[in-house]
Amino acid sequence: GKDVWTSFWDGSDWTQEILHTATSKYSDRPSISVAFESLSGRSIVAYGDANSNKNVDYKILTTAGAEELSGTISHGVDDVTSIRLSSDPMSNQVMIMFEDNSKNVLSSLWDGGTQWSSVMTLVDDTDTNTGQPFLFLWDADPESTPQPSTAPSDSPSDKPSSLPSKLPSLMPSHKPSHEPSHSPSGAPSDSPS
Repeated sequence: GKDVWTSFWDGSDWTQEILHTATSKYSDRPSISVAFESLSGRSIVAYGDANSNKNVDYKILTTAGAEELSGTISHGVDDVTSIRLSSDPMSNQVMIMFEDNSKNVLSSLWDGGTQWSSVMTLVDDTDTNTGQPFLFLWDADPESTPQPSTAPSDSPSDKPSSLPSKLPSLMPSHKPSHEPSHSPSGAPSDSPS
């Protein structure tokens, strides 16, 4: 079938399975993802559902596995084929990225409380909708990370390439308590700065 189930390890045994949907659109694509809020330990389960009108459904579960909150991330473009949740290691924020059947990659940011930001389209044609052609990584220290810049391209068009201007707004606003120093090459250094 196309059921979406989860079960959690409580330290000694698996919890009772939770059925999230019996109508997942795809059984051959990564259309479910789980992440944990780093500070609270609550889990977020996000999945595509054939009955959800081309949206992403989600549930927030307590550390004991009980449902606390559920809802839908609306984008309404096409069926969701691939989902990836990424937890911020320094807060309860979680980034969701997902691809739809039209090969669009979209994202939204969980605020660590009760809501998602507006859905943003990052890419409008990935050339595939059967894999997971995207990845989101959190930066431990956005203050020391170089900002995206224009660099020469190796492409025949010789046009400069750059990261989409939308990416810097997705950076977390927190600052870590420990800041490693960096050598001129950008590699971590053991010496104090």
